[in-house]
Amino acid sequence: MGTEGCYLWDRCRMFAIGRYLWDRRRMLTVIVALAAAAQLYLCVFCATHLYMEDLIYLDVLLALAGGCLLVRDYRRWRRLDQCIKAGESLTAEEEEELLGSLAAAYVAQERAKWEEELRQRVEELANLSDYVTRWSHEAKLPLAALGLMNRRNQDESLRRDMEGPLVQLESLIRSVLMGSKLRQPEHDVRYARVLLADAVREAIRNHSWYLIHEQVELRLELGEWSVYGDQRWLVYLLDQLIGNAVKYRSRERASWLHFAARRESEEVICLTVEDNGIGIPEEELPYIFERGYVGRGQRSGGSRSTGMGLYFVQQAAELLHSSVHVRSQEGTGTTFELRFASLAGELPLS
Repeated sequence: MGTEGCYLWDRCRMFAIGRYLWDRRRMLTVIVALAAAAQLYLCVFCATHLYMEDLIYLDVLLALAGGCLLVRDYRRWRRLDQCIKAGESLTAEEEEELLGSLAAAYVAQERAKWEEELRQRVEELANLSDYVTRWSHEAKLPLAALGLMNRRNQDESLRRDMEGPLVQLESLIRSVLMGSKLRQPEHDVRYARVLLADAVREAIRNHSWYLIHEQVELRLELGEWSVYGDQRWLVYLLDQLIGNAVKYRSRERASWLHFAARRESEEVICLTVEDNGIGIPEEELPYIFERGYVGRGQRSGGSRSTGMGLYFVQQAAELLHSSVHVRSQEGTGTTFELRFASLAGELPLS
């Protein structure tokens, strides 16, 4: 270790000692006060019966004993401080050694309460997720029946008007189902090789009615690129982006939606989703992935925004071990870039 390293080490050690002294200031004040009171008593009231050599000898013994206790307490304090900073867990024996039996018992009692509360919250969350899953599956049956009934409707105008809300309900149920699974996705993810073209086409089919109804032109440049992930979650992510592109399209010009895949580097494959909609103001870009953020009122379009779509996009991207980035210019359009690890990009299709 060089001179500079030794200097930094000494500075860090002195800083730790200073923190310890400040943390133990009340205890040290009491000890010093008691020592001063003892010295005063011995010097004033026992001066005729006490030799100075005995007083010095007694002071040295007390100083040595106090120093040993102080060093031991400092080492315990230092060990506890390091454990807190490093986030290490302690055994019951270590807690009792560092904290004392009473403090260790209190910590164990509070930990047991916290673990029980956490277990109850996890159980409630699992029950809620199961309820939403059952509800979503059960709601699909009457919705499909309504769709069949609407196709037999003789009133063509009413049939067209009904088709939009039915498709919207189907999309909302799918979004609710996948959104609830985001809370506990560990048992619902199946990683495999996913062809980007297949995922994009499935997401387009989910929004086909809206895309046709709003006359959105589709441009696909996907090639044969594939990534490692879960196709259902990738389709869910793309569903949110396509839904936003349709919702925030420009009313003043023909709309288009461009999907493109490319190899960005040896390790990364990039999927871009670009539209020519109303765009996002520059000052809002840092916040669009935050939960519940809706932006300015004029971005609400024909329906009120919940501010959850892009939040779910980021959550799904993290679940797929990918990253999502956005570029946008207000009045021109928005481009989302999804970057995946190129784990299977060059493998032949099976």
